[in-house]
Amino acid sequence: MITVTAQQRRITCYHEAGHAVVTSLRGNRPSYLEVVDAGISFEEIAAEHDNRFGFCKPSNGFETFGREFRHTNGDTVIRGFELPGYHPDTDEVDRQKARAFAKTLSEYDRRDWRRIIRGRVCMNIAGQVAEQHYTGAIPLQDLIDGSDWIEPWDFGDDDSHEMRQAARMACLLPARNAYDRMSAITARALLDHWQHVERIADALESEGHLLFNDLTALIPAEIPNWPPARSTSK
Repeated sequence: MITVTAQQRRITCYHEAGHAVVTSLRGNRPSYLEVVDAGISFEEIAAEHDNRFGFCKPSNGFETFGREFRHTNGDTVIRGFELPGYHPDTDEVDRQKARAFAKTLSEYDRRDWRRIIRGRVCMNIAGQVAEQHYTGAIPLQDLIDGSDWIEPWDFGDDDSHEMRQAARMACLLPARNAYDRMSAITARALLDHWQHVERIADALESEGHLLFNDLTALIPAEIPNWPPARSTSK
């Protein structure tokens, strides 16, 4: 019987911490983080944990395409956008449909819509980016410089994998190298906030799960209008 090792559990803590930091920068702080116990069997993970070693749930949920919370004078206003051109059930992308929809938006809404897509792409890839850096496989600076990258199709045949979803969603953005850009932006953010990643990973490894209030002192502050369209290596 194959079971989760302590090292695999530790790596998973960094993976979920990466997700937690990036979604916090977007202003959607996590409500729940979880990691499975070391020694649990892969069969039990498949049956009871949906084949996941860990889980990060943003406060607004995962299916929040185009749902942005804007705080004005203490009031919360929810602005909604669809995501034409992306079909989450089949993970198919129709760039022509996405471009046609973007043309119907005002300049302000178009920028906001694209920022929302960038945010979801960054959130999806953040776990793997943090994990690769922690294990030493791909340092963050290499992703920032563009000297290395994470191949999204290297993760089996599951089209629902978060990296494959990120690569396809990136196709909705106007830049043809959007996935590479978002990888660099995510790596830059994690490098700038690596101390938060480490704190969250340590706490998650110790406790097994973290709730909204547990994370208050661990997560970074929101960065308005993050993520940007372009990265900087500085």
